[in-house]
Amino acid sequence: MLNKTEAQIAETLFHELTHNTLFLKNRLQFNENLASFFGKKASIDYLNFFYDPHAEQMTDYLSDLEDSEKFRQYMMRGKQILGFFISKF
Repeated sequence: MLNKTEAQIAETLFHELTHNTLFLKNRLQFNENLASFFGKKASIDYLNFFYDPHAEQMTDYLSDLEDSEKFRQYMMRGKQILGFFISKF
């Protein structure tokens, strides 16, 4: 956690605060998706409040989010391909 950027720490904080605000028992996927969504959105609002929208902190954070989304899409394609091959057995 010590090597995280200010935006990443803010995202973690907002993520965990969302869990404290709303948590549905036995709904792990919903809880995590909701907390991740609000963590990211609140971090962008945080950066917009304290920095210029074109500040390095904001551009770096948005770039990190974009990279994470590209990786997620890559993994989902791999899952689909793997599922295709598994279904042939």
